[in-house]
Amino acid sequence: MDDHPTVRALGAALEAWRDLLDQVTPAELGLPTPNPGWDVAQVIDHSIAVTRKFTAFARGVTDRPSNPGPGLGGADRRVAFVAAADEAG
Repeated sequence: MDDHPTVRALGAALEAWRDLLDQVTPAELGLPTPNPGWDVAQVIDHSIAVTRKFTAFARGVTDRPSNPGPGLGGADRRVAFVAAADEAG
């Protein structure tokens, strides 16, 4: 990983998300969050989408970030997030 402080901080944030997702149970996915109208699954899906879209932008795949769409997490959101984080790394 790059030695730039921002890159290290982003890597640490992705790792923290991985650790957090290890603790989320399927029963908790429908729980509400502090964001009105968002449940846990929607926040996770949003994080996956944001990670993927900015990775594509940073790699020059696109000239502007765009939203890849909802529901990216599927049945195993941790696997989907780890794949997106690994792609970013």
